[in-house]
Amino acid sequence: MELRNIQTFSKIVELKQFTKAAESLGYAQSTVTTQIHQLEDELGHPLFDRVKNRVVLTDFGRSFLPLAIQMENINDEMHNLGTRPEEIKGHLKIGVIESCYYSNFLDVLTEYKKRFPLVDLELRTGSSAELCGLLAENSLDMVFCLKMPADYSKFEIPFIQTRRIGLFAAPDHPLARRSEISLADASQYPFIMTEEESVYHRLLHEIFFREGLSMKHSLTLQSTFAIKNLLQKLPGTIACLPEYAAQKETADGSLAKLNCPQLFAEVPVIAAVLKGKWHAPQVTEMLDLVSEMNKNTEQ
Repeated sequence: MELRNIQTFSKIVELKQFTKAAESLGYAQSTVTTQIHQLEDELGHPLFDRVKNRVVLTDFGRSFLPLAIQMENINDEMHNLGTRPEEIKGHLKIGVIESCYYSNFLDVLTEYKKRFPLVDLELRTGSSAELCGLLAENSLDMVFCLKMPADYSKFEIPFIQTRRIGLFAAPDHPLARRSEISLADASQYPFIMTEEESVYHRLLHEIFFREGLSMKHSLTLQSTFAIKNLLQKLPGTIACLPEYAAQKETADGSLAKLNCPQLFAEVPVIAAVLKGKWHAPQVTEMLDLVSEMNKNTEQ
């Protein structure tokens, strides 16, 4: 059984198209088709069903996928035996929710590239649910998100840390002048919200509901960056964000954190990887670095 055929199989699973897999691997599409036919002939079962412009795994293909991953991992492990950290090669595909970029995550990436210059990093931004779905399909090596995956039995959680959320507004907002506000005060002003599946979107709604209050929605956006900019451009608006996501703006005075004692809430920032999968050195080194740098930040 040719390893390259298994690698082609995994790439098709990741990209869900023969054409895209061929482009990514530098093969002609006919080569990819031949490789899959060879693999199917050896296994005695079809691996894919063709549905419109996409391919989906057959039941047998889904059963074979973990074994294919295991074979690729063993190959990687053999190639990395005795390798010094600065010599580690390979790819590392990371899913990150956008707000993490405003924590110390960019510092982590910078330090990682200094230590492991030969590792190619590929970053994917999305919602926690979207990224965990890609991780479950083995399209990502790890994800950093703000909640436990719905079916976390598939995942290992090697890192988890809680972070406070808060209410933010422009410095000239009427509530920014007060030393303390209530949720009832905040409910009188329009909110710029993250998408409904966002952890802190749902958490804020739950808190308002518990207090018997309703929220005034102005805009719903996916981008933390856009929300922070609109707070400064739309008078009277408020947003709920993780405190780390607005720490730069509160430090330079372009945003104000509203002091609302009723809003004492935290969200879990987690790193997740697939359970039972052998993790290449570039993956374990990233997890170790994240833990190391967060410990240094807390000290």
